[in-house]
Amino acid sequence: MRFQTVSRFTLRLLLGAVPMLALAGAVLAQGVAPKPILIGQSITLQGGKNEYGMAVMDGINTYLQDVNAKGGVNGRQIVLKTLDDDNKSSQAEANARQLIEQDKVLLVFGSIEGGPSNAVMKITNELKVPFFGAMAGSPTLRRPHQPLVFPARA
Repeated sequence: MRFQTVSRFTLRLLLGAVPMLALAGAVLAQGVAPKPILIGQSITLQGGKNEYGMAVMDGINTYLQDVNAKGGVNGRQIVLKTLDDDNKSSQAEANARQLIEQDKVLLVFGSIEGGPSNAVMKITNELKVPFFGAMAGSPTLRRPHQPLVFPARA
């Protein structure tokens, strides 16, 4: 039950943020086209063996399917590209770099483990792309203040 609450809260934060980020202008032009809105995610799936990671991914995909079926955000579909970091910081860092530099995502969303989340934060800060909805409890996601990092867990 706690997972459902966290996931719904995180997804609502994400969906509330996407229109605001889309309005931010040229700085955030990457990932924003007439259609769709592309967001990226590096998450611990461990090749399908991490039940929590799989449940998070399934919940997010189900919610996005529902939002997209209802017209998306301001008529634009949301597309989520997910990469497996295998709970390895080095892989999470490489994933974040690929999502931003190659796939051109608007933002990176929802890592779940501390080490990988910190690695994603390092790259998003370096490349000046928002990192939204990290579910890890790592204090470094909050202190010192990270202006482009929006964790979902206090």
